[in-house]
Amino acid sequence: MKTILVLTDLSENAAHAALSALMLAKQMHANVLLFNDNVSQPVAPMYAGGPTVADVTNIIEYDNEEKLKNLAGALQALATNPGKWEPQIHYEEKLGALAYNVKRLKEQKNIEMIVMGAREGSGMDHFL
Repeated sequence: MKTILVLTDLSENAAHAALSALMLAKQMHANVLLFNDNVSQPVAPMYAGGPTVADVTNIIEYDNEEKLKNLAGALQALATNPGKWEPQIHYEEKLGALAYNVKRLKEQKNIEMIVMGAREGSGMDHFL
């Protein structure tokens, strides 16, 4: 089954990107996978073949799983499409380097497209 990977930091822009991905998923007959890369400790990406976690950990633990679950539930409610394709919404949260985690997801899942939001107010807004 085709899947649209939505990279989210759980911000308002990321939620808007997730909603756009849901609309695309309905048209493409694909499912949606929400992914949050939760870095609660410093990571050196791709050192010696894989991400290496630093010896010092951050005391603050970020628990975004509940937020991901709520976003997935809200999107699933909007995914109802009687008589037509209804995408399934899944979510995942991992520690580590984003590039490494996206590469792993692409290898394990049938990722058709990657969607993410962008910050507001950049000089390229009018162009994009």
